[in-house]
Amino acid sequence: MQRLAILTLLGILLYFSNVSAVFAEYEERTAGRSSLGWDIDEGGINKSLKHYEFLGMRSNWRVQVDQPAALQGQAWDTAQWNSKWIPHGVIAELFNKGVFYIFYIKAEQVPILELGPVFYTLSDLDRRRTLKLFIDQSDILQKGNKILTLIDWKTKKIVGSYTAEGMFLN
Repeated sequence: MQRLAILTLLGILLYFSNVSAVFAEYEERTAGRSSLGWDIDEGGINKSLKHYEFLGMRSNWRVQVDQPAALQGQAWDTAQWNSKWIPHGVIAELFNKGVFYIFYIKAEQVPILELGPVFYTLSDLDRRRTLKLFIDQSDILQKGNKILTLIDWKTKKIVGSYTAEGMFLN
């Protein structure tokens, strides 16, 4: 009985080893890959996924290393805008479209900018650009103020500030 089991097992192993040898020339999709899709080198060590740089698992926290020019020139170059666009007109549109809600100065001479609901839908870079455009065109920091307080339009709570160093959100 044991002999029959051993012969059967041996026959199955021989059959499958021959089948894989017969079909090996046609099967190239997974050649050199693990079951997870990783490339395997000769030593069997996982190297990287094919097209790894385009996968969602790849972090973009290394923007400065991967794209060194990505953070250069964060401010809008108004000289490259359409000739019909003027900075004050763009700022007026930012107020009309809900990026900014209202601007006022408190009795203590503290400039306040209430941020509208659309401001929170902008990317971080566009938030910085819109605030920098507003600061540059209104000359708030050049008039003796060191800080622009940013307040939420709905809750009326302070959500951040803008100084000469840039935007700071809580």
